[in-house]
Amino acid sequence: MNAAVLNPALPAADKPAITPYTPPVSDIVFDPLKMLERERQIQLNELQILTAAPPGVLLEGIGPEVLVGLDAEWGYDPATRSNIVTSVQIHVVGECGEFAHIHYVKGGRKGDRPKFDKLLTDVLLMAMEDGVILEWPKSVTVSAFFLRADLTAFSDLARFKTQFDSVGGSVGTRGEGIAFDAHIEPQDIERLTRSRRFIVDDQGRGRLLQVRFVDLVRHTPVGTSLAEVGELLGQEKIELPPGAIENMPQLLIDDPDLYAEYAAQDALIAVYFLCRLKESIARLLGKPKLPLTSSGVAVSLFKKTLKDAGLKFNEVFGRHSQRTSVWDEKSGRVRTVTVDAPLPMRAIHAAFVTMTAHGGRGECFHVGPTPVGLWYDIDLASAYTTVLAMLGLVDFEHPVVCLDVQQFIGHVLGFALVEFRHGEHVRAPVFPVEGEGQNLFFVRSGVSYCTAPEIEAALHIDPDLEIRILHGVIYPWKNENVRPFEPFVTTIRDHRAQYPKGSFDNEYIKLCGNGLFGRTGMGLKPKNVFDAGELKSVQLEPDEMTNEVFFSFTMGFVRAFIAELMNSVPRHRQIVSVTTDGFLTNAPLAEIDQSGPLATRFKAATARVAPGKPILEVKHRTRQIVSARVRAQFTGLIDPSPDLEDEKRFVLAKGNVIPEIDLPPGEVTKPMVKALQNAYMIDLYLNRTPASKTMMRPFVSLRQQWTEDLDVFRIERPVRLGLEFDWKRKALNPRMETVGEGAAAKGQHIALDTEPWDTVEEAEAVRVVFNKAWRDERCLKSLDDWLHWSDFSGGAIKRRRKKVEGGAGIHRTQEGEVGVLRRTFLRAYAQEAWGLKKTETYGVIAAWLTDAGYPTTETELKNAKRAKLGEGVVGLNDEVKALLAVLLGRFPDLDVARFVGEADARLVVSAPV
Repeated sequence: MNAAVLNPALPAADKPAITPYTPPVSDIVFDPLKMLERERQIQLNELQILTAAPPGVLLEGIGPEVLVGLDAEWGYDPATRSNIVTSVQIHVVGECGEFAHIHYVKGGRKGDRPKFDKLLTDVLLMAMEDGVILEWPKSVTVSAFFLRADLTAFSDLARFKTQFDSVGGSVGTRGEGIAFDAHIEPQDIERLTRSRRFIVDDQGRGRLLQVRFVDLVRHTPVGTSLAEVGELLGQEKIELPPGAIENMPQLLIDDPDLYAEYAAQDALIAVYFLCRLKESIARLLGKPKLPLTSSGVAVSLFKKTLKDAGLKFNEVFGRHSQRTSVWDEKSGRVRTVTVDAPLPMRAIHAAFVTMTAHGGRGECFHVGPTPVGLWYDIDLASAYTTVLAMLGLVDFEHPVVCLDVQQFIGHVLGFALVEFRHGEHVRAPVFPVEGEGQNLFFVRSGVSYCTAPEIEAALHIDPDLEIRILHGVIYPWKNENVRPFEPFVTTIRDHRAQYPKGSFDNEYIKLCGNGLFGRTGMGLKPKNVFDAGELKSVQLEPDEMTNEVFFSFTMGFVRAFIAELMNSVPRHRQIVSVTTDGFLTNAPLAEIDQSGPLATRFKAATARVAPGKPILEVKHRTRQIVSARVRAQFTGLIDPSPDLEDEKRFVLAKGNVIPEIDLPPGEVTKPMVKALQNAYMIDLYLNRTPASKTMMRPFVSLRQQWTEDLDVFRIERPVRLGLEFDWKRKALNPRMETVGEGAAAKGQHIALDTEPWDTVEEAEAVRVVFNKAWRDERCLKSLDDWLHWSDFSGGAIKRRRKKVEGGAGIHRTQEGEVGVLRRTFLRAYAQEAWGLKKTETYGVIAAWLTDAGYPTTETELKNAKRAKLGEGVVGLNDEVKALLAVLLGRFPDLDVARFVGEADARLVVSAPV
């Protein structure tokens, strides 16, 4: 599938200009005696079906499952906002070999597109005549990468689209799939019966075409390209001339043979991937099965390991079976069914425990370019699956409400609402506090929904910690040494060990292993998703694996462990940023203390599930990092050491930006692409302006496609560039740093250290002022920008707080903060407030201020008489201090605190005029 820009010069319908595609010759060798016996069996099967099926009923197949790879090519027509489909490719794998077919679409209307059931039936019949399929299959599994896009190549999609299940923006089918009526033309029946491949009765009844759909994207890591999948299978994508992919209709005209070779390869890769997928899953589960997603495979494997360990799923997950009444639409009557639901004592505390889940930790400890040195990207190995493996058998029926901090120390399944204050020396506070929009902050003081591991980590790293549990719940262990998730983790380990690193099976099993944890958090917090069958938004429901206790504890342990590690980094070392389960630092592994209580438990679990594996690993190493914000870090200078793999030379997190790069001709490697993307991000960061935008190119959403019967195409949407510091920590120590060095220098940019905010309210106030007011006019790139921000922010934050509280404010003009002070003074003088008396005329005061360098008119003083006084709304900076000194020289009784607030008033030193 390729979404290309349309060149409307398509071949005319009456002028076939396309060379028929010849599929590859199968290398399967057949045993003639076995084939003869198979022929007899097929005839008996067909006769049995004919005699058993009542008249008028579609005949089911009993042949083996047929696997199909599907792909389509098209060009996008911006005038009609639809695609001109040029071809549909189908690659069949049957019991006796392979068959490939390209259906070329003549005409540009949607009505010219083929019907799905008709085209698939035709291809199956051709495959039967070719000897690839020996009898009508009981089921067909159709696979594609990004299935919903390729389905738009069929004119009848609207007829069966509501039978699909939607999964994370893609579609597929569960169970037996969708049943189609395979109408077979008389000439096809005559042809096939002559070849003894197909037998029908004298009524010429059609066949049942049972089709299951699988989107292979749901079985690959996010961001994996079709070219990478093909490379993994040993089936590389066909190289095309520059610009051809963007204009496939023109390639069809210019070079139909190359077009056919390229198009057919994508369908081949899809079905080959499906074949390998089914084989890998069968070996993993011990039986043939194909869930819609890799996480579904993980769930099936987990259940298998539970059963093998003699454990019951409901007992492990704190669930029980109960009978309930439901209305049966088909029968029109009430029926009783058995459903599984959380135990009452688990359900009682579920909402509270879910409040402690939050998300992963994401913060910038450094902004801008780092000094040149050695910087390490340190990752917590297999973090979430290892923590799952630590969990014992839980007593869900006897949770204990507890307010004793000491009871939350150790391997405790505890959850709490705490009030806390960290000491000033703590570099990385432990407790998560949610701000606006569920932004997660780690501040020095506040109230936090947290887990027992976070309480223990905080007590370990901070002897000055003040903490009080406002509410706490502990789930006791029924048996701490029976670990339900551990067999799953070790099974994944053992299966991966059977295959070389980087091989298909090794990578797929790894993907399955990583998918289990996410299922424990499915549907915990309200989230609307589009239901392809109902054609409307529905709330995502928890599934059988959803468990707030397991999910929240695991999230909390990883956050706490990362905090424990970061606080162990020596003070002469720097931390650049932290993202979920890894952080960037110039501290080598040997300097990071791994003897803390959480590290000790994590090591013990790792020793059980992955003996000999270190708990920390260096994913990348470089000589300079440029840190913009959370999840936006680039490499300023690579480490050229020959001992370092090319894949590990670049730290690159693009912060939702899609780099617009041109690939060089010839072979392109992943390191080359990464280097080009990194160079793009560095240039974008250094040269950004407040007006800078980045182009987002999302596909039409599933909701739009399904409800509006749209084709799938990309929507170009310019959005504001999001590479400014996010202010989750307080910035300080501004200085300029060079990106790169010597001949490789790319320019200078401000660099800032950060420290924790004291409270989340303090953080939110700064973020709002920066994002909603200041950054519309400037970017934080230079020391001049920093001075402007410092001047702007102090008063802006005060004025915002006053506005929220309902108090009077005052607008900031081009005069800056000193202008706010001047005009506030005029109001106070005119109204004889805040220690001021009108001892002199307005004209004298205006002339005095003007002579002192603060131009003022008598009219301003007259108008100030009617203006509202805004107390404590002036930001403090050097210019404000200078004007205050002038004012105090003439009016020594002036109440400074009324202008700048109590805290800043203490910083003001009186000086003579």
